Amino acid sequence: MNTELSRHILLFAEVARQLNFSHAADILGVSKGYLSQQIKQLENTLGTTLLYRSTRKVSLTPEGQLLLSQAEKLEQVLVETQQQIHDQQDTVEGVLSLTAPAAFAERYLVRLCDEFVAQNPRVECVFDVGNHRQDLQLAEFDIAFRITHNPPENVVARHLMTFSNWCVASPTYLDKHGTPNTPDELNNHNCISLSFWRKWAFFANREGYLIDVKGGVSYPQNDLLRKSALLHQGIINVPDYVVDEDVSEGKLTAILSNYVAEPKQVYMLYPKRTVQPAKVRAFVSFMLGHPIWKNENRLSTSNDAYS
Repeated sequence: MNTELSRHILLFAEVARQLNFSHAADILGVSKGYLSQQIKQLENTLGTTLLYRSTRKVSLTPEGQLLLSQAEKLEQVLVETQQQIHDQQDTVEGVLSLTAPAAFAERYLVRLCDEFVAQNPRVECVFDVGNHRQDLQLAEFDIAFRITHNPPENVVARHLMTFSNWCVASPTYLDKHGTPNTPDELNNHNCISLSFWRKWAFFANREGYLIDVKGGVSYPQNDLLRKSALLHQGIINVPDYVVDEDVSEGKLTAILSNYVAEPKQVYMLYPKRTVQPAKVRAFVSFMLGHPIWKNENRLSTSNDAYS
């Protein structure tokens, strides 16, 4: 059923209930002439007479009575559908699709989503993790977490935290191969990097260093770099939140502490919509209000390198 036909049927239903064009027009907020014209178009479309008209009264033909019964069913379906849409907008439920870098998801989102689902048991969080970037406008994701300085303008971007990268290695590796004191000395070491990021940037005393590191192996994800460092295989350069616990426990050692990497930003992104689904509104509010970000918004190394 096309939209115009549906509209004409709904107009007819009011006329059929009132059996008076003037009364129906007042209820519908249209003119009597316009309403009469629309009903005539409906009769032409259906090829039948729906109303008996006289100067004194309006009454339904058998076809009009049949159409009224069907029109009232249509009205009920529309009312129920509208209510279901409103309920869906107000009820925190359904599948929440998330995409995030793997290491960030492991460190933060596994725990936070467990808390969120405990508070909202009718929501299911479904993850896509990795370092590939999904287009929120093309892929059907509700929320994306991205490490970027310039979030896209076609989405809503909410800042979550600031971090920087650390260069670390195991004490065993450093005892065997020595500890580099400058970025240039990384050329003498086995530097295990992400397969798509082999140039490591450092700053000290307003001077920048860009080192094209070399190593015997590279990996696509930071958690694999961490494992290789714990196995004493070489030096890695990863977000501080990936290895800070290992450093605190003495399993890994931070090096080149006088040389810092540019601070990086983590944003939570979601599509721009006139009305956000309740599950998205609830998750965004939960994430922005969580106290964990107050502890994580820090620079991992000294800012003196920029001064």
